This record gives sequence, structure tokens and C-alpha cells, in this order.
Amino acid sequence: MGIIITIFLNFYWHFSAILRPFHLSLQSLQAKQQNLMQQLDSLDQECEQLKSTVAEEEDDNQMMRERLKEIQEEKWEMQGRLEAQKKLTEKLRQEKQTLEQSASELQRTISELGELIHEMKEKEKLLVFFPDLHIPVETRFEISGNVMEDMGKQLQANNIRISILEEENARLRNAIAKIKEPAQQETQKFVLPTQLWIRSAEKPGLQDSAMPPPVGYPGASGVQGQISRPPTNSGPTASASRHRPPNPTVSYTPAPQWSSSSQLLKAPLGPAPFNLFYKETVSSPYAQAKGKGRQPPPGHCTRNHQK
Repeated sequence: MGIIITIFLNFYWHFSAILRPFHLSLQSLQAKQQNLMQQLDSLDQECEQLKSTVAEEEDDNQMMRERLKEIQEEKWEMQGRLEAQKKLTEKLRQEKQTLEQSASELQRTISELGELIHEMKEKEKLLVFFPDLHIPVETRFEISGNVMEDMGKQLQANNIRISILEEENARLRNAIAKIKEPAQQETQKFVLPTQLWIRSAEKPGLQDSAMPPPVGYPGASGVQGQISRPPTNSGPTASASRHRPPNPTVSYTPAPQWSSSSQLLKAPLGPAPFNLFYKETVSSPYAQAKGKGRQPPPGHCTRNHQK
């Protein structure tokens, strides 16, 4: 029994000596395992963090893909709009060229029509002023055999003549009005003074030889008017009459005023033709008379057709 125990102890000691390095290695392995477990835990944490980061990155990537898709769609839409705008611009440019050509053609047509209108007006004037001499061939009406039609054409021609003559009359009225203006201004400037007293009769010599008042003066004698003065007698009655105040009552007839150049122009011209030099022939005698300090005589007329 003791031998068995001894053998067992020896075997234990030998086995423990053999197992001791294994135990040490087992401890070291356990320590390494713990370190590895710690590293594994840290790696697991890092993996979880990386997974969350990857998930976030994937979400961002998905959002970027969607945004890129939207941008591409907008790009395609903008390209389509750009193409449509290019086509519209080209179309508008062609329309602009067409309109410019049409405008140039219309301007040319308008100028041609204006020249034609001017020529037709000249022909109408010739037709009115010289109906028997300068009638163009194309304006002569051929007898169609229908009296009503021929009368209608003649009526149309007469209406044209009347309209042109009315235009000519309007121009003549304007010219006459322009000619009247300076003459009226001259007559307004020349205003005669009004007599405010009666000449004394003390000097009979001066009374008899006194100059008559100018034409148009209220105290003019003869056709211009007469002023009643007290008679002058010799003797005592004459001396008494000298000391008496003159008779204040003055009776005169209105003198016929000399018609100025503006009133001459109011007379009808009659059948005489209109002349552009008529203004000079009317105003020249009056101007000469005004320069000499007198008015033209009543019996003188400056109109050529009344001489």
C-alpha cells in the first residue's frame, strides 16, 4: 500500500513537472485570449461604428444619386427648352426677314403711289385750268351710247373740277388774309389826333387862310364836315362879338373816310386773274403817299383792272 502511494506520488510529481509548462503556457494562452477578446470587443465596436458610418454613407450616396437623377432630368428639360428657344429664335428671325422685305416692298409701293398721286393731281389741275387744251388722252370719256353713263362721268369730272377750284379758292383766301395783315397794322399805327377845342375867331385873316383839316379829321370842311362859327361883322357888333365866347355847339357831318389798302382788298376781284404782284400794286401808292406825309387822293384807284 505504501509502495502504491509512493508510486502515485512519484507519478504525480513527474506528471506535475510535465504539466507545469503546459499550465504556464495555458495561463499565457488565457492571457492572450483575454487580450484577444478585448481586441475583439474593440474591433466589434469599431465594426459597429463602421457599419453605422457605412449606412450613413449609403444613405448619403442614395440621396446623391437621387439628386443627380433630378439634376439630369432638369438638364434634359433645360436642353429641351433650349432647343425649343433656338427653333423659335430661328423662326422669328425668318419672320423678321420676311417682314423687313414686306416693309421695303410696301415703302417702295407707297413711294410709287405718292408719285402717281402727285401726277394725277397735276393732271387734275390741268384738267381744271385748261379743260379744252391739256386734257390727257386717258381722261377723255368716250361716248358709250348710254346717256346716263355719259352724264355720270361728266358729273364726276365736274365734281373733280369743283373740288380743285375750292382748294385754289382757299389758298387765295389765305394769301389775301396775309396781304391784309400788314396794311391793317399800318392803319392802326396811323391814328389822327382828336380836336379838343375850337379855334378862336379873333384873327379873321388867319381864319380865312387857315389850312383845312386833314382828310378824315372831324372838323374838316366841304365833304369832310362843316363847323358852324359865329359871323364876324365890322363895327360895334363886331367888337362885341369878339368879347363873347364862341358858340360851343358844333355841328358836322361825318366825313367819308378814305378807304385804306385793307379796305381795297375787300372789294371783289372780279374776273381778273390772281397775280402774286398784286400786293405791291396795291400798297405802293399808299407807301409813296405816306412817305410824303399825305394820303392818296380819293379819286385814285390802284387796282389795275379798274383803271
